Amino acid sequence: MTSSNPRSRRRRTPALAALASLLLTLLLVPAAPAFALERSDGDDPGPRMETIEVIGVFIGIPLAIYVVVWLLTFAPSTTRKPARSRAKHR
Repeated sequence: MTSSNPRSRRRRTPALAALASLLLTLLLVPAAPAFALERSDGDDPGPRMETIEVIGVFIGIPLAIYVVVWLLTFAPSTTRKPARSRAKHR
């Protein structure tokens, strides 16, 4: 059942535009290197990275940052003594 209410169309239009732009971006961004047929003057790729370097840079460093942040937030709770209960035990 389609709605001919102009209000519902106004609400749906921005969502459809956002979805269309997202899909277009997802399709064109991976194809961008294919448009580069020749190297430009400022293009200097540098030496090739070894596999271990790539793993260290893109997995090791973010993982180390995550662990440091986790330790900084978790460590204070492990050094605290448990709070005493105010209820009287009989």
